[in-house]
Amino acid sequence: MSTTKDRLRALLRATPDGLTVPQIMERLNASDDKPIRLALRAMPDTYIDRWVRRGAPYAAVWCVVEVPEDCPRPEPGYRTEEEKELARALKEERAVRKAETKREEEQRRRELHRLANLNNIRDAWYRNA
Repeated sequence: MSTTKDRLRALLRATPDGLTVPQIMERLNASDDKPIRLALRAMPDTYIDRWVRRGAPYAAVWCVVEVPEDCPRPEPGYRTEEEKELARALKEERAVRKAETKREEEQRRRELHRLANLNNIRDAWYRNA
């Protein structure tokens, strides 16, 4: 059993330029425009493409869009290029910080070693004096 919406959708997909309500009524052999207007407004995939003059009032030309499928969910571990670039930058920053820390520790160790040597020299001098 085909609903009004299904019939409208099929008709509008077969007519890419769209149709006005009177044209739809003619093609569907409908006598009342109210169910068609209600269905068109309720369908999320239909829209008014343009307005054409049909006598005094303008008539809406209705079209239907092909709704794409949802985007597939990314696989575990998938990263966008931006995420990959950010990860590379963070890794590089950590490496720089680690190298700086290592350099600072080496400088502290050398300073402590120098001070220890000075203390040993001073102690030896006092012992010999």
